[in-house]
Amino acid sequence: HFTSVWGIFQGVQAESSARQALARLREPVERHIWAAPYGGIGIIGDGSTGIKSLLTKQHRLTRANIKLLQDSALDDIEINFQPESLRTWAKMAVRINLGMVQYRQSILDGLAAEGHQIIEMGTVVSNSVKEVIKETRDANHQAEAEAIAASPDLTSDEFKELQERTAKTQSQRYCERKYALKLRYGIPINAELVLKDDDGWHAQIRLHYHLTVGREFLKLRDSQRLQTQTEKGQGAIWQPDLNKGQTSATVAVMENLGVLGLLVEGEVRATDEVVQRIASITLANRRDIKAALNISINDKDTPMAIAQKLLGKLGIKLVCLRREGPRGNRQRVYKYAHPDDGRDEVFAAWLVRDKSVLAAAETAGVKTAPTGFTSDSLVSSPGNKKIPLGVDTDTVIVTQIVSNLENKKITTSPGNTYQEKAASGFFLNSSITSTNEEQQIWGVGLLMPGSIVECFGRAGLWAVRYCTGVIAKIGDRYGDEQIVSCKDLRLAI
Repeated sequence: HFTSVWGIFQGVQAESSARQALARLREPVERHIWAAPYGGIGIIGDGSTGIKSLLTKQHRLTRANIKLLQDSALDDIEINFQPESLRTWAKMAVRINLGMVQYRQSILDGLAAEGHQIIEMGTVVSNSVKEVIKETRDANHQAEAEAIAASPDLTSDEFKELQERTAKTQSQRYCERKYALKLRYGIPINAELVLKDDDGWHAQIRLHYHLTVGREFLKLRDSQRLQTQTEKGQGAIWQPDLNKGQTSATVAVMENLGVLGLLVEGEVRATDEVVQRIASITLANRRDIKAALNISINDKDTPMAIAQKLLGKLGIKLVCLRREGPRGNRQRVYKYAHPDDGRDEVFAAWLVRDKSVLAAAETAGVKTAPTGFTSDSLVSSPGNKKIPLGVDTDTVIVTQIVSNLENKKITTSPGNTYQEKAASGFFLNSSITSTNEEQQIWGVGLLMPGSIVECFGRAGLWAVRYCTGVIAKIGDRYGDEQIVSCKDLRLAI
């Protein structure tokens, strides 16, 4: 018989699930628990605690992901699949998110309601003991990482067979993890890589890759995933699964915020135009940014703090070099340095992999670049309306992400310089400034790769190849390419 039950809850599972775990042993013995004050790990969606808010953001994110794929040759996708099930999912999700806000207190209140007597233990260990515990934890983690890296290599068949097993030994789990890491990163596995993967490194460098050197492969990747989900759903898709597996909207948000403008060698100040531009758009569209990037932006955040939060999604941080200026009005000077953490080796492996996939897709006749718009390239949306999935890149550009959403002006707080600049179109040519929040953040109506534009002082239509929000590379149909200021460009609508 057990004499006690011990539980450590870090905010991964719902507070009700934590209490259920403690109740697995029916005997009336002591329960010893530790719970995190807040449960940020296990939130669902963007952490919304309102059903309407969560569903609205899921719908907008789904439409953004599909629209950004444009002509992926997927016709009549039903995105309003089983609305009653989706609403039930939202009801459960907001309950879980609400419990995450005050995670520890929610667990304690639930236990008290069940009839348990709560005894606060207070501080039971000294700082020196905490340090010893921390060192032991780190040593065990390092030992496990080394054991995974030293595990025997599996063949593809052995890996598939091991995946199907329910009961596995520790050595088998280590072998399975090592093979999965090799598939994920495409490079030899060592203990350092295992530790970085445990810290969420893969999501950071994957976003960095698709935002920069791997941008041309993103559409094919997301189209294939959407195709697979559509086939499994027999023409319908489950919105939460779609949004979780797609990266297009996240990359589009980062591009149109101008984050690429920060990834340039040199000094950076909070007063720089690129930093002010990023801050202005971010503050004006923080709800959509929360939905797409899961980043919380506060009114009190400084422009540099906002820039650092966005770069944190890439695992990058601007380094402070010095402070300059007179006393009382000093400002910090930062510098971007390309991270020397091994990601370049991973990027090289991913490029080889993605180039082979792209070549195979082109050989098979799969569309990997925008082509003509057809009346059949439509996506079903709530209300049985149709959203065009493709565009004729020679003549028009998509200017709305969802045709049935009414335009909403960006509201700003008076006296906030960079909020006012966002509302007034500070960073854009006035002819292409948009008052629609979705156009502003998802990049529809703004400059982005593939946009068809007119350029001041140059004849004809040009396609945007690359854009930082400050400068852009444009090319014409004859192969001529130019680097110009974004202020000289106008969408050819």
